[in-house]
Amino acid sequence: LLPETRIGLLPMAGGIQNLHRRIPYNIAMHLMMTGKPISASEAARWGLVNEVVPLGEALAAAMRHAEKICESAPLAIEGLKEVMRYTSHLSARDGFAAVRNPPSELKKYKAIANSEDSLEGPRAFMEKRKPQWRGR
Repeated sequence: LLPETRIGLLPMAGGIQNLHRRIPYNIAMHLMMTGKPISASEAARWGLVNEVVPLGEALAAAMRHAEKICESAPLAIEGLKEVMRYTSHLSARDGFAAVRNPPSELKKYKAIANSEDSLEGPRAFMEKRKPQWRGR
């Protein structure tokens, strides 16, 4: 996973800064200090990958995930990604404050509230039909 310490280096491409935020601190430290490779199933157990699929089925699995994402409103997906990036380092309290009073950096988040798609989604739900997203 992160073999740098085995050759006298540090995992400076984000490993030190990010791994302990994704998995328990002691596991992250163990992996970085030992440079121990982990299996796909172990990566899944720690939440580092979403799914483990048989050899040769990765593209089909990725397409299934992409198709599922494409069922959601494009603006909502863009806004979600924007807010997640902006708030990922904040406490829950500060994250809520950021979306209650969105700063100028959250342009897509602000645009969603006044979008056609924000009206279409609830309308389609009430009418028990698939929404027709317009991306605006």
